[in-house]
Amino acid sequence: MLEQGLLEGDQTAQTQQTQGEPRDARRHGYVPPPRRQEWYHAAAILVAELVGTGVLALPHTFAVIGVAAGVAVLLVFALLSLYSGILLHRLQSWYPQGITYGDMAHQVIGVRGRQIVFGFIYVAFFGNLAIYVLTCAEALQSAFYGLRWCKWWYTVVTIIFLLPFCQLRTLHNVSYAAAASAVAIFVALAIILVVTFADQSPQDQFSSSLDLVDFPDLPIGGLDASTAAADLSASPSKPTFFRFMSAMTTAIFAFGGQGLYFETMAEMRQPSDFPRAVTLTTVGILAVYLLVALSCVSVYGDKIDGSVLYALPDGPAKSVAALLLFFHVSISYVLAQQVIGRAIHVRWKPHHVDRASTSERGQWFCISVSLLLMSFLIANGIPFFSHLMGVVAAVSTAPLTFGIPAIMVYVASHTMPKPANGEAPYIRRWEYPVLVFLVILTVYLVSAGLASNIHELVEKWSSVGKPFDCHLPKR
Repeated sequence: MLEQGLLEGDQTAQTQQTQGEPRDARRHGYVPPPRRQEWYHAAAILVAELVGTGVLALPHTFAVIGVAAGVAVLLVFALLSLYSGILLHRLQSWYPQGITYGDMAHQVIGVRGRQIVFGFIYVAFFGNLAIYVLTCAEALQSAFYGLRWCKWWYTVVTIIFLLPFCQLRTLHNVSYAAAASAVAIFVALAIILVVTFADQSPQDQFSSSLDLVDFPDLPIGGLDASTAAADLSASPSKPTFFRFMSAMTTAIFAFGGQGLYFETMAEMRQPSDFPRAVTLTTVGILAVYLLVALSCVSVYGDKIDGSVLYALPDGPAKSVAALLLFFHVSISYVLAQQVIGRAIHVRWKPHHVDRASTSERGQWFCISVSLLLMSFLIANGIPFFSHLMGVVAAVSTAPLTFGIPAIMVYVASHTMPKPANGEAPYIRRWEYPVLVFLVILTVYLVSAGLASNIHELVEKWSSVGKPFDCHLPKR
């Protein structure tokens, strides 16, 4: 394990430690990056990670479960997510040597806890990477709506575009692009809102619903193909339990960035500033989420079924918004793959990490290509935006956001001795029922959310199209 006694913010000492730590440090993944980020860098990274894919699906959530229920769910999840972020920061202050979620679980619970948490983390990151590729493909499909290419062709374009940017190997190198990405997403959302408020046409004039159609006889590229409308008349006016839970899980995903919190804190000059970053980020994105969801659902209503991009009328504004979203989500992919790629690299070739050598660059290239190919396969295997997001949210985002932070704080405060370099673990009396609620909520969301999304996914496969079919939005 890493030597303890590193002063927070002492970059020179940390550089020396990274280059000269004991041999087993790298074998177990304890390779801390340099501490160069300020709190506003962290906030930019959190915005880039959180805002984008989640906000695109929230209008669909509100359309399915209702406006009142949607607002209530969003507020509750925002508060619980902020609280869990504070819990994770508390754990980091108790155990500063825990630089990843899995490493922290090892510090608090042991080897078994580390294995369980890493299982959830890998599912979350792999799923998120696939969601980002799928979102980028749908953004390009919306931007270039006149081409009528199959969605899987756009996933190929996305993979090619992302490859060179995936060679960045620290979060700090991506933080400035993340700031530009944050600007891009807010400009894109502003365009979406302007188009939405300016649109006074009846809902039935918009045939670009998000349900996709299958073209088994479509030529390569899907060019000049006639479209077939999917029959939506059979959809019930009120959501079934499965539709309700499937839609609600997307709200979990909208606040599920906890898998990146420890890595973000590990690169901050002053990790004590993290609560400021996560609080401002949560309040800001909650306001944006409510504005976008309420505005879009008030205009497009139940015509929204997946990404809100497809509900917009074709035109230059839609193309610009889609391209800005493509840029934003591309940066989100680079951020996420940097974290999972570093974890893989540390366990594969630990003594080559952070050496700036040709062999390190070659190894990172192999890792980034493998992650891109895996994302391509998952995105085309489950090409339905809201359901892919729902599956990932139920299986991994809910435990990492709610249940696991509550369990680790409880265990740390009751069974662990005072850490050598941190505060004594503690829990306030009023927090006990909240921690219990988080665990119960997690169990319910995992079981009911996963079952609901699988049920809806099977129906989509049978009625809309199978994996790697040519999926196009209806015209």
